[in-house]
Amino acid sequence: MTNECVFLFFQKKIEKQLHPKILIAPLNWGLGHATRCIPIIRELIEQGADVFIGSDGAALKLLREEFPHLTHLELPAYNIHYKTSNMFFNMATQLPGIWGAIRQEHSVLSDLYKKYQFSAIISDNRFGCFHPKVHSIFLTHQVNIKTPFIFTNKIINYFNHRFIKKFNTCWVPDFEKGHRISGELSNGNIKKEFIGNLSRFKHKTLTKKYDAAIVLSGPEPQRTFLEEEILNQIKNINLSFILIKGKVETSAIRTENNVDIISYMTSTDLNQVFLESRFVIARSGYSTIMDLAKTKNPALLIPTPGQTEQEYLADYYSNQNIFITQKQGALNISKALDLLQKGDYGFKENFKNNILKNKIKNLLTRIT
Repeated sequence: MTNECVFLFFQKKIEKQLHPKILIAPLNWGLGHATRCIPIIRELIEQGADVFIGSDGAALKLLREEFPHLTHLELPAYNIHYKTSNMFFNMATQLPGIWGAIRQEHSVLSDLYKKYQFSAIISDNRFGCFHPKVHSIFLTHQVNIKTPFIFTNKIINYFNHRFIKKFNTCWVPDFEKGHRISGELSNGNIKKEFIGNLSRFKHKTLTKKYDAAIVLSGPEPQRTFLEEEILNQIKNINLSFILIKGKVETSAIRTENNVDIISYMTSTDLNQVFLESRFVIARSGYSTIMDLAKTKNPALLIPTPGQTEQEYLADYYSNQNIFITQKQGALNISKALDLLQKGDYGFKENFKNNILKNKIKNLLTRIT
């Protein structure tokens, strides 16, 4: 080996140790998978990693807005949608397309590895984002996927666990002890590590500007159906609202009667809106609930029809009297806001998360 080759070998080794390359790959299914990756990305950058972001559609666009200085890579789209309220029908008809996307993204990832030589991969529910030569982590709170029937629970979790086991480990955004934010969803006989609450938000006391912040998200056409239903009701309520449409596009705030409307907000701006609002109206997505655990807002949760995870979480928190829940298509926002004003809703616990910092530190130590 020549002196030049030796020099290049040690130069690359030192660069890897100083700036390990980490690929963060959230699924583009609503915006929750992308938003909960934000604290992971921040912590990786803080600890000196060179972060790459891989996704598609609105999720990739959101993270590009949040981290414009990072490298952004296009991955195949799963194109999941909810046309009906029947979860089994929705997913059964889309399984061939999803399976094809998983195989395609695994192939794309192999090509990306050849180019970028990642030191680790953190995949948020992208089943094809693993590589045998790279320490691969699967991020999910759904170790135990809920379906309406026991026999389908067993089938879907059998395949869920088979996919997860292709990764080196599974990170669960929740706490192993004490209050499980995810309830039974994080149960399951599989190797996993709990990394605490992954909220991009901070908590502090601000003067209230709005009675309620309405945050929309999730797959179409259900997102639009909910927006139309909410706007039709709140125009007749004598309170102040801000509606964030959950569409990652540049727009200025416009006002219609008692409602400020904007398509999208960065995490910093949305955090401020939560803190400036008395209540929140949103989907019962897990990332939203983790944010509410941080900001302590009382909330009305509206699960996406046919999305059994959100339906479970809505029931889970309604039964504990932490949040109020209503079904899309049968909303009574005036009644919900009246209950929120009279009751004592919202999280009371302080979910401090020092776990993530240590997990990232251990990861970077391991791969360098």
